[in-house]
Amino acid sequence: MRVAPWLVLAIGTVGLSGFAPNLFVLFVVAEYFHVNYVLAAVIATQAAISWNFVLLDQFVYRQNRSGSWYRRSAQFLALNNLDLLLRIPMLAAMVELAHIGYMTATVITVVVMFALRYTATDWIIYRARRLVPAYLDAMATSKDPTSAREDHAVQGGLG
Repeated sequence: MRVAPWLVLAIGTVGLSGFAPNLFVLFVVAEYFHVNYVLAAVIATQAAISWNFVLLDQFVYRQNRSGSWYRRSAQFLALNNLDLLLRIPMLAAMVELAHIGYMTATVITVVVMFALRYTATDWIIYRARRLVPAYLDAMATSKDPTSAREDHAVQGGLG
């Protein structure tokens, strides 16, 4: 399955736009409400997740929605909170051990987690696809397997 470039761009743009509410809420909660930066980061993440869900649900996946809004939002919230299990300890280590400011550490951990999620997705989901010979891939996508096998042979895959 190939993903349309516009979809990748749309998802990336929404994800990038989630930085603003994340950092804003983090700053306000930590500085004005004097909440510990770790709890403030968890609260800020909820704001960013909500922001991203609304934009994705309303604009990117509007035509592909299934199930209730509550179900979609609960699944999105659960999935996107998984990264907190790694991100919060990284944040605390950066702030407490490396003495990096919590705002800077938040930016670093969000970028690192994005890179890890991207790498995991590429490795787990798409790596197997690269290992499948072209003629088998063509059969799975209903192309003419003979022409795909010949293409693969020309590329050095079959003798």
